[in-house]
Amino acid sequence: MTHLKDLLNKHIAATGPLGIDTFMQLALHHNPHGYYFRGTGIGRSGDFITAPEVSPLFGRCLANWINHQLVILKAKAWRLVECGPGRGTMLQTMLPFVKNQPNELHLVEASPSFQEQISNKISLPKLFVTDLGSLPESKLPTIVLGNEYLDALPVRQFQRQGEKIFEICVGLTNGKLSFVRKAAEEQPCPLPSDKDGWWEVSQTSVSHIEFLANEIKASGGAVMLIDYGYTEPNGKPSFQAIESHSRVDPLLNPGSADLTALVDFGRMSGVVSKAGLATHLETQKEFLIRFGLGNLLTKSPNEALAAARLVREDEMGNLFKVLSFISPIPDKS
Repeated sequence: MTHLKDLLNKHIAATGPLGIDTFMQLALHHNPHGYYFRGTGIGRSGDFITAPEVSPLFGRCLANWINHQLVILKAKAWRLVECGPGRGTMLQTMLPFVKNQPNELHLVEASPSFQEQISNKISLPKLFVTDLGSLPESKLPTIVLGNEYLDALPVRQFQRQGEKIFEICVGLTNGKLSFVRKAAEEQPCPLPSDKDGWWEVSQTSVSHIEFLANEIKASGGAVMLIDYGYTEPNGKPSFQAIESHSRVDPLLNPGSADLTALVDFGRMSGVVSKAGLATHLETQKEFLIRFGLGNLLTKSPNEALAAARLVREDEMGNLFKVLSFISPIPDKS
């Protein structure tokens, strides 16, 4: 039994079942046994691979997007914020092609191991913060990037059966971690549908989107969030654990696998719209083609096979969505 599993067993035995959101938070961020706190797992030799690790052309397309936003914003000085930079691969492949380098670089990364890896790759002065709420205020317009950031934020999982709604929790059965159902005492928000099925709700994601919308409304800027998700929930559960590039039992060895859930981009877009900002939602395939992947491939034909994985509809092309929104720099006059 892992140290974290032992701690979870004792906690649940003493206090009762945990919501999946609490379980995710502990399994991913517990100090020192949480999966992300240890800062391992990304890459071909790890548990999962992200788009920047698949091909450096992904970072080049992001640089094209940033350059485009800076022109629209007419920003000469600006701040770059990346949420969940991991090993820093996206920054490493993107920053050399950003025409106007950021004056401030703030990275939302809680893992000491990832912080060290980034510091070894990126020479620009940077400030690490462990959570989005600790992001310092800045008078500069801010561009925010987050690739596979929202999917790891905690979710609560519910099951509707007729008039009854249950919350899926992590409890103990015969002394072992197991999924259990309990009558939902409260709902953080209305479920997306009145049909029978499974529904995952991430109030944390909503709070993060609201924070980012207010942040760029105050200083001007743009936000781009890329993740796998859906525009309309289908009533099926998506909470999963990934280890060695395969799905595993999330309760078997907490802290040893990545935990994620599909992102409800329909709801996230609605949150941005409610904040008064226009959103643009597209597939990763559409985004990469729109920001120059084809032209980049003519100069780097050796990347064709890797880039195909990024845009193929049976790979990352359609499953991954790109949500972006922009706010003009406030008139100070």
